[in-house]
Amino acid sequence: MNVRRQLRTALESVFVCAAFALIPWWPSRAIVRAAGAFGRLAFATCRALRGVTLANLRAAYGTAPSDDELRRIGLQSFQTFALVAMDLFWFGVFTRRRVLRHVAFDESMEVSLDLRPVVFVTGHLCNWEVVWLAMALQGAPSLSVAARLKSPVVEFVINRVRRRTGQGIIHKLGALRGVVQETTRELVAKAQI
Repeated sequence: MNVRRQLRTALESVFVCAAFALIPWWPSRAIVRAAGAFGRLAFATCRALRGVTLANLRAAYGTAPSDDELRRIGLQSFQTFALVAMDLFWFGVFTRRRVLRHVAFDESMEVSLDLRPVVFVTGHLCNWEVVWLAMALQGAPSLSVAARLKSPVVEFVINRVRRRTGQGIIHKLGALRGVVQETTRELVAKAQI
């Protein structure tokens, strides 16, 4: 690993550990405001990631939206990602109380929770991380497929929060086999009851 990569990994680890120590104690309104600011800062300073985001938006939308409109959508995606990340840390403390207060499922979801095992395929819309915490608290522990993160410290901290309500994590590489094994295990356990 080159020096630049090592430094980046170390800084990410420090940043994530600090975020996990501090963010849970902020009021929820402060999280929303800070996510907006962090998203704007990242959009302004992360040229490569901004370029990829804008290129993907252009590919998805074609020529219809103006460049200004694509930049507005790109900025919002950065802000949404910042909010998802900060929410994950915020919900990592007092998890049960906060999830029960801030997350509600509609009737269609409640019906789906009774049909276990169920496979949900979801995009990175709204706060996908908190949805899985909430599902487990509704009696439907989930199994999520996640990519390995480059920093083992960051991965450990994030997966620790994810597992707080019983969510299982299967890494993307070999995920199909892991999902089938876990689903089979749950079906067998259900049949023995």
